[in-house]
Amino acid sequence: MQSSFEKITNRAGFIYKHVHQLAIYCRWIRSLVNGNTDPLQVPIGKSLPSVEKKTAIKTFEDHNRRVRETIPNKSLLEYSIDSGWQPLCIFLEIPHEKCPSGAFPRANSSTMLNVQQESSFLFASFGIIVIIYLLRTALLQSINLFKMFHNFFNISTQKSSHKSHTKK
Repeated sequence: MQSSFEKITNRAGFIYKHVHQLAIYCRWIRSLVNGNTDPLQVPIGKSLPSVEKKTAIKTFEDHNRRVRETIPNKSLLEYSIDSGWQPLCIFLEIPHEKCPSGAFPRANSSTMLNVQQESSFLFASFGIIVIIYLLRTALLQSINLFKMFHNFFNISTQKSSHKSHTKK
């Protein structure tokens, strides 16, 4: 059975592992967009180099070009959201009567992407706060255990020294 200290350190390790993986993922994405590996060399916790717009656009266009070269035309749909549901339904072979007629959802607006980025940052910050709290709790438990052992051994020492004084 695990002690409460072990449980707390295991939880802290679990959270740290995932926050660390998120930081590595962000560096990987940044290195792809920038077209170089500089972000992979930056220690976690340090600022990443900024993304250059021209480089990011070129990386995006190069990726799309490679996709067009790799995927057969009959299996590839180049789609614009402004086109609505019809081209998507035709490509997916969905009958006309089952194709949605309403407006196409716009979930990836720049505002939504900013919200997702901020929530990722808040999630990572929350993870760090939880780790600090768990480590603090573990430290306090360790201090309490130390005090308990210290008091126990002081009492034992006092009793044994008291007995040796009374025997004389």
